Amino acid sequence: MLTLRLTQIVFGSLFDKDLRKGFVSKARYLRLFVPTQKQQKLVLYCVEKLCQIDANVLPLLNDLLNGLWEESLVDDDIVVKWYKHPNKEMPEKLSKKIRDASAKFVEWIQNAEEDGDA
Repeated sequence: MLTLRLTQIVFGSLFDKDLRKGFVSKARYLRLFVPTQKQQKLVLYCVEKLCQIDANVLPLLNDLLNGLWEESLVDDDIVVKWYKHPNKEMPEKLSKKIRDASAKFVEWIQNAEEDGDA
């Protein structure tokens, strides 16, 4: 439980309104606190919370998810599961906006998985 809380604190301290500034170094630092799938899921829920706090994050969501994926903070299957199973604690309207804003990246991930299975 402590490691999950620590992951939330680290995410919150690294990622704020200026997501792009120093993203790679911030992501690499966060990766130290994300060794398991459970923490990967938590990172995605932190992304949702960031969207709730600042609506300006929504247009950047595909890029943010792609960056987290490229820096090995979230695996393909974790992103797809997160997308298909919205956080029940998030307001439904906001959850829909988050899913709509991340649809392009998730579709790309799913197509990449299908191409890899072939």
